Parts: sequence; C-alpha cells; structure tokens
Amino acid sequence: MAKYALAGSSAFLMLVLAACSGSSGAQGLLPATAPTATPGSIAFVGDSITAGVMLPGGGGALNPTQDSPTAYPFLVGKALGAQVYDLGIGGETIGQAIGAELPQIPPSASTVVIYLGTNNIFGVTNSSTTALAVSEESQLVSDIRARMPKACLLMVALPYPIFSNSFIDAQVDSFDSALATKNRLVLDLRQEQWTTDASNYYPGGIHPNPIGNADLAKNVESSLLAGRCL
Repeated sequence: MAKYALAGSSAFLMLVLAACSGSSGAQGLLPATAPTATPGSIAFVGDSITAGVMLPGGGGALNPTQDSPTAYPFLVGKALGAQVYDLGIGGETIGQAIGAELPQIPPSASTVVIYLGTNNIFGVTNSSTTALAVSEESQLVSDIRARMPKACLLMVALPYPIFSNSFIDAQVDSFDSALATKNRLVLDLRQEQWTTDASNYYPGGIHPNPIGNADLAKNVESSLLAGRCL
C-alpha cells in the first residue's frame, strides 16, 4: 500500500448523479469501527487503472513497489491537498478486491473511492456474470459501510469500452445503473466525453494514458467536492 501526502489547488465542479450518504446494508466481513477520520485522506480501491499500470514511473502489477505519479489517485491528491492511499491492484476483480484491498483501507480515511468492474464486465459473455459483479460490488460497499460508517464513498461507474459492441454496452449499462441506487454518490463516466476518444487511452482502449488520467482525476475531484467529501 502506498501512502502519499500531497498538496495543491482544488478543481472545478462537474456532474454528480447521487447524494453522498448511504445505507450500511448487510453485515460486513470486518467489524464496524468508528475511528476519528483524518480530514482530506482518500483511499482508492481499484484495479490496474487505479494502480497506474502502463503509466510513466511504474505502478501496479508491473512495479508494485512504485506507483506512478501520473495515476489519477495521485493527481486527485495533489489537486485537493489530500493524503492518498492507492490500493489498486492490476487485474483485480470486485470479488478479489474484497479479499485483498478491503482489509488494507485505513480506518482513518475520510473518503473511499471505488473504481472496479473493468475486469468483470469488459470481457463478459453472459448476463449472469454481470449480475454477480453487481452483487459483489454491493457486498463491497456494505463491508466498507460496516467498517467505516462515517466515510464518504464515491463509486466510479464504468465508461463504455473504446472497442465495444452492443452486448458489452448493455452490460455496462446494467452494472452502472445498479451503482446509482440507495442514495449513493456516483461518477458516471459514460457521460464524460474524454472516455469516447481513443487518443486518451493506451493501445487496447482499456487503460487511460496520462492525458486520460488527468481527465479522470478532474472528474473525481469535482465529484468529491460536489459531494462535500473533503
């Protein structure tokens, strides 16, 4: 787990689809605690996109001991003057993140950003896989709520893949629609123009390049500010 203290200016506000509070839901895997949150501290839970795989400076599965300074979590921390915990792991599915990343979230973090589902949805071949991803995401949220009931939680909904088809797009719609329930704070990347431009991605159209990460960071910053998470 990488821990960084970063400082900088705040970003402008953009679209947020739901309010910040949420129900704790089912009993979590970890016992509920009520620590004193560290103002401005953000934990990022995700896959290779969050880890910064392929970006300059290392990151994630390619170099797990060095996270790229151009990955969106660190850009968010720099802009908002926030302490950042980047827990992203390359190749991680939602179910794997419950086991590997959830226990690593510092109880003192005041905000948790979840960007998962790419490895569940983009290669899906049937709708039952999508239903399982929705169930696992709900479980992850419940577990975080049980452990950190006062933390602000931002869900990042998937964009449509650059190289996609109508079936995959329908699965993205189904997954993202399920996120925007139960009074959750959601950033819907389907609504962001930069996600439709292949020049913002590395070849393959999955991992945002430094330009795409900068755009993603601005979206996250705006959502956190609009949701009064910091």
